[in-house]
Amino acid sequence: MRATIFNLDDEFFSTVKYKKFLWDILLCSESDFIACEADYAKEGERLYIKKFDYEGNELSILKEIVPEKKIRIPFGNGAIFSVEIPYSSKAVLTNDNSRELIYHCISEKYVIEVFDRTGKLIRIISRPYKRIHVRQEEKDEFFDHFKTRSYFDEIKKLVEIPDLKPAIESMTVDVKGNLWVKTNEMKIIDNLECYAYDIFTVEGVYLTRTWLDITPEEFYGSYMYTRKKDEDTGLRTVCKYRLIWSN
Repeated sequence: MRATIFNLDDEFFSTVKYKKFLWDILLCSESDFIACEADYAKEGERLYIKKFDYEGNELSILKEIVPEKKIRIPFGNGAIFSVEIPYSSKAVLTNDNSRELIYHCISEKYVIEVFDRTGKLIRIISRPYKRIHVRQEEKDEFFDHFKTRSYFDEIKKLVEIPDLKPAIESMTVDVKGNLWVKTNEMKIIDNLECYAYDIFTVEGVYLTRTWLDITPEEFYGSYMYTRKKDEDTGLRTVCKYRLIWSN
């Protein structure tokens, strides 16, 4: 398999050969890149953060990380159907390519490791955090999705949804190097479901908490970008928001 890479000016940069599934590319340099590689073995999925050259050769393993918990349901024709278990513990990752940093945590703990491109641990960011309970209606909603499927009984038998939601849902980094940590705390603001984001400086110092009804995906200058789905047409649009920092 091969992937093509372009730079920020939409100019061709390189192509990458890879033998296994690359889950996410984290850091790139002129000679190598760091990515998550998934290994789908019979005994289950394993995920690694690895360094590769652009011929797809593995240069080093930086870390093995925790995949999202899944169950596998076999079918008579030899196929296997995978179901992700909601709110289960998993690795959460983001990157800061400008400063060559990788952020990693296990979602059930508010403990974030910060690595450089060699795999050296630079710092640990942590905060006391009381995890949110999974409501019974949230569990029921998951099972209702499979009620009409032929394997519904298997789902009911094999899936055990945790009682507590993960501490950290996702992470992203803005252009200043600030780390935005999305938690599972939610409250209604102006009839919108808003989730709590904790923001840390590049040095790991806690800045503030904000509540957003969107999930920031990209930052550029003083703007934040995300994608929204139109409920009527199903089309996705890119939305742009201005960031205003107050003292």
